[in-house]
Formats: sequence, C-alpha cells, structure tokens
Amino acid sequence: MGLRLEDRFTLRDLLYGLMLPSGNDAALAIGRAVSGSDAAFVAEMNGLLDRMGLDTSHFANPHGLGARNHVVSARDLAVLARYAMTLPEYRDITGTYSYRAAGSRTINMVSANSFVFAYPGADSAKIGYTRSAGNTLVASATRNGHRLYAVVLNTSSRDADAARLLDWAFANHTWE
Repeated sequence: MGLRLEDRFTLRDLLYGLMLPSGNDAALAIGRAVSGSDAAFVAEMNGLLDRMGLDTSHFANPHGLGARNHVVSARDLAVLARYAMTLPEYRDITGTYSYRAAGSRTINMVSANSFVFAYPGADSAKIGYTRSAGNTLVASATRNGHRLYAVVLNTSSRDADAARLLDWAFANHTWE
C-alpha cells in the first residue's frame, strides 16, 4: 500500500490497501489496530481457523509472507474465501478496480488483480506470492446463481489456471 510510519488511515482505507495492491504493510497495520500486536492478531486468526475446523493451516504472521510454521492449504483458502464472501464489505472491496485512500495523505490504489476484471462472472479474487507457494490466486465466480471457488498455488499462469478450473467446474458440475 505504501504506508509510512506517521500515516493515519481508516480501517476501511487499510482494507482496500490490503486487497487492491495486496499490501502487506496494510495487513500489519490492521492487525496492530484491531488486536494491539502482531502476536495477538495472529492468535485471533488461528482462533478463527480452529472455530471453522480448518486444521491443516496455521498462521505465523498477519500478512501471509513465508515464515516458520506458517502454512495454509488450498482447501482452507477456499473455505476462508467462502466465509469472506458472506461479508458485504469484503465483496465490495474485492470487486473494486481503484480506490483513493484519504487519510493523513492521499494514496491512489489500483487493483493488482486482473482476474476479477477479466473472467466472466468473477466476483472476488485475492492474489499472493511467497517463495514456497509461488504465485497464488484465490478466486470466485458466479454464473446462473451458482458460485464456485478456485485456488491455484505455485503457478506461473494463475489467471489462466484458475479460469480453466472454473470453466471445467461450471461445465461439469450439476446442481440439484
């Protein structure tokens, strides 16, 4: 997001900074503002995993960059995305192309996520990268009232891979 030490922004601005440019600095600021410290926020994040029964994942920091004991499975990312899509503000933010944060200074942001604006029916997506996970994408798309999720990890073509998965699922799944 491009935060500086003296910056002051609303939580809403920070959420846009987290999602649009995938700002790790915004993740740290959010965690510290919400929970008081990185450790306390990570404990809350792991508590959510426990409450949701997501036992193959464990967070070690607020931003998701590689760290010892920081592991997240593709399945758990899909379940977390499904939960996030129940939150109206999350849906609004992930579908936004650009945003102007106007706190102690102005920061103009543009989404680094091309998938949500290129794939037919895409309504949410979050990109990421770490050395161990490579390029990642968690995406959802809705067609004919049915939403599907795709998670791709360690790929050089995350948009194309997610599109192929969603195309296949929309073509082959039967809803009852």
